[in-house]
Order: sequence, then structure tokens, then C-alpha cells
Amino acid sequence: MARSAVSICNGALDELPAGNIQSIDDADDVGALACKRRFQPTLEDLLAEHDYDFAIRRAPLAVVANDRLGEWQFCYRLPDSSIAPRRVLPSYTAAYVSTAYILQPGQRVWTGIGFFPDNIGARFRVANNCLYTNMPEAVLEYVTTDVQLQHFRPLFARAFELELASRIVMPVLKDRQRQKDLIGMAEVARQRAMADDLNSSPDRTFDFVSEEAMVRIGGVDPGAAGLGFGGWR
Repeated sequence: MARSAVSICNGALDELPAGNIQSIDDADDVGALACKRRFQPTLEDLLAEHDYDFAIRRAPLAVVANDRLGEWQFCYRLPDSSIAPRRVLPSYTAAYVSTAYILQPGQRVWTGIGFFPDNIGARFRVANNCLYTNMPEAVLEYVTTDVQLQHFRPLFARAFELELASRIVMPVLKDRQRQKDLIGMAEVARQRAMADDLNSSPDRTFDFVSEEAMVRIGGVDPGAAGLGFGGWR
């Protein structure tokens, strides 16, 4: 059976335990009401906790009026579905990139302001739904809320069910002890889901690189280039 909001909610209700629902929009069912109120906030909290592969997107950023010119060279509007910006990257099709190619771990690309390592992003600051950075024609890698349930890995779906169960048990059953038990189960399930996701893409984990090391490996002036560690996965 295809995964759906109702199937995830019923998985959570099974853990209470409580009766299943036919629709998340059933206004006469206390379980459906509790699930509907907490479904999206629970999902967003889980997505913000870890960079799950199925929730990572990249998109070019739109320039907006910069009210922090003394601090940053560029101001961009965040994508509407962005819940957690992770990395600010150069646009490899931009005019200032003289050499562009498919990067493998450890490779670098010349951006005109220095070698840009593939495992870090430009420094940035987020405020008032805007992203400030010194990277021209920036591309943002971010966690999105626009995800498809069928793309969930099984352990993430299980963690979602248990986390949702821990949040609906009080309005449905008013059982404080069961809530405590579910919170503990959900914590274990989240850790397993994160480990499973990391194991599915081992090459995406990067070691810490100091700004001094960046200068040595690429001749980048971090102050001029705006490179650093604000958001990277």
C-alpha cells in the first residue's frame, strides 16, 4: 500500500493505542483532529533536525534590495519551501566561473575569486526571510518542506509515526505515562533514521576545514571571497 498521510496517522494511532481513521479531515474524530493539527509541524521538526536526502533541494536565488551593504555584498530571497538553509554555492554556469565540471570529493573549481572547494559553502546570514552573502549569482542548498511521502525511507516513516504518536497521545488518551514511553521510543527511532540516511550516502559527510587551510589549498582570501562554514552538509 502506498504511503499516505492517513497511513502515517494510523501508524501513530496504533502506538497509543487508539482506533484508526479513514480521513485526516474527519472533524468528528478526535484522533483525526489531533493528527491534522500536529502532522505538518511534526514533519517540519524532523526535517529540520537532519539533512535527509529526500528533502534536500538546490535552487538559484533571486536578488532583493540589500539593506546590509556594509556587511554583505548581496541579499537574496529565500525559497518559499525552505525550512533550513544549508550551503550557499556558486552558480557553475555564471560568467565569473572560468572552469566548470562535475565535482568529485576533494576537487575544486576556480571561481575567479579563488578555488572554491566542493565540500563547503560561502558564509551567509539569514534574517527576515532573506539570505545575506558575498557570493554573486548564488545557489542555495536547503531543506525543503515540499516532500513526497512515497520518498520517505522506511526508518524515517517509522520515526515520523512515533514522533507523531508522542504528540497526539495526550489530546487523544490523556495518558501521561504513555506519552513518556512514546517520547523515548521516538528518540531512538529518530537516531536510527538519521544513521540510516547517512549510511545511504556516505560520501556527503565532510571533514572540518579551517579558513587558514582553505587559504593554503586554494589561495582564497576568506575575507574577500566570503567563504566559510555558514551552512554545509
